[in-house]
Amino acid sequence: MDEESLHAKDCEEEIQVYGDETDAKPDRKARFLLFGSKKNKDEKLPENQVSSEHRYRITSPTFQYKMNHKPVGKCIIINNKNFNYNTGMNVRNGTDRDAGELFKCFKNLGFEVSIYNDQTCDKMTEILKKAWSLTLLTLSCLLVEDINELFSQACRGSEFDDGIETDSGTPHDVPETDANPRHKIPVEADFLFAYSTVPGYYSWRNPGQGSWFVQALCKIISESGKQLEILQILTRVNYMVANNFESWSDDPRLSEKKQIPCVVSMLTKELYFN
Repeated sequence: MDEESLHAKDCEEEIQVYGDETDAKPDRKARFLLFGSKKNKDEKLPENQVSSEHRYRITSPTFQYKMNHKPVGKCIIINNKNFNYNTGMNVRNGTDRDAGELFKCFKNLGFEVSIYNDQTCDKMTEILKKAWSLTLLTLSCLLVEDINELFSQACRGSEFDDGIETDSGTPHDVPETDANPRHKIPVEADFLFAYSTVPGYYSWRNPGQGSWFVQALCKIISESGKQLEILQILTRVNYMVANNFESWSDDPRLSEKKQIPCVVSMLTKELYFN
């Protein structure tokens, strides 16, 4: 594996790493977002066509996001590998592997996928704002890696959530009338954040194989992405990262370390990619 150097936490001297590397401090950046729209009206499969993944699930179309647009959504991958010298950040070897695997996974799920390499903050903001405006009109879902409050539908920071009007119908698909006006949803509803690690801990990346989190995510999506609900997918990702990965390094301070991803859900319905 390629040799890289990094600064260990609370340690000023340079450490040479020959195995797994810390990918990033947990500053709430390694995450993706899913934003759904209307209810689903999926028909149930005949009993003889129901897979074993479906047998133990009881689902209600009323409580599923509508995911029947073609393409189903847009997936934006911001792949920042090289950084300005002034940032003090090393080259993130292995991130190209992550981007390639994510591209294949979400293309297979029916997403229109775009990869943007080595983007500045201003460029990332421009890309995501443009994608957001298109999502409102034509897509079921927007998935991105490395995003912040850009996609809230109203300003954040208030003590109260005044909600925002939605045109996706009432919670039970009751037609809109004078007695049943357009309903509101919370500003922060319908977001899902998947972090590669929990607050306060390093995220790990292998220069040859890519980050632990993306390796696990792509494997689970490839195996069960069209059968499982999104939170089931991410629970299996948590299990895989927690049990199948452990760091190795010539420096004992960086060896035998573990990692657990973190999921924060504000979803109001079930999300399936099938």
